[in-house]
Amino acid sequence: MTYGVYTALTANAFTRPGYSFTGWNTEPDGSGTSYINKRSVRNLATEGTVVLYAQWKPNTITVRFFRNGGTGTMENQKLTYGVLTALSENRFTREGYSFAGWNTAANGTGASYADGEQVEDLALSGTVILYAQWTS
Repeated sequence: MTYGVYTALTANAFTRPGYSFTGWNTEPDGSGTSYINKRSVRNLATEGTVVLYAQWKPNTITVRFFRNGGTGTMENQKLTYGVLTALSENRFTREGYSFAGWNTAANGTGASYADGEQVEDLALSGTVILYAQWTS
């Protein structure tokens, strides 16, 4: 960069699984001066090297609960990537059946989770569907 001349910051090319890039900062902990990705800047320093650190925020994962033959409703649950959180307690019922837990596949062949189980990093981002599992 040339002093006194506006120049666009290089676009971020870094990735961090489970996190979204939020911009650049002059301090690793984000306590310095912040810059938007590809922002046009000038005079970051009078001379020498300026180090900019990528800033990240954990992604939010939505958990959708499907009753899978049962009745009732449950609200979606929002989880933060990297944070250990208990799954919402089951609120579905199914006449003649007992709730046996959650599974990522309706037929029970996916990953299984107990009611209220502490989970972390179910996905890097997006939505995870958990199906109620029933035993007669």
